[in-house]
Amino acid sequence: MAGPGLLGPQGTLPVCWYGQQDATWIGLHDAIRKLGLATFKPRDAEQLDEWSALARAAGWWWPGEDVCVLVDRPAAVAPRRVGYRDGTTVSW
Repeated sequence: MAGPGLLGPQGTLPVCWYGQQDATWIGLHDAIRKLGLATFKPRDAEQLDEWSALARAAGWWWPGEDVCVLVDRPAAVAPRRVGYRDGTTVSW
């Protein structure tokens, strides 16, 4: 199971994510920290900041052990069409 199954021992941050589809977990940890409901070790907080920045900046992404696939955020989304800044469009 993605998300909770990756949390590990109580009080630790996950060491792995499946990608943008799990961005809700990044947002959850970021929100509880910003609300003062949790504190993290300095290195864990740095990693959370990095994951948060990635989730906000990239479109879909899939991290692997040796490679990470990143897709740019769409510039325009319309019914049955997505357009990117480089002019590429996807229609269905």
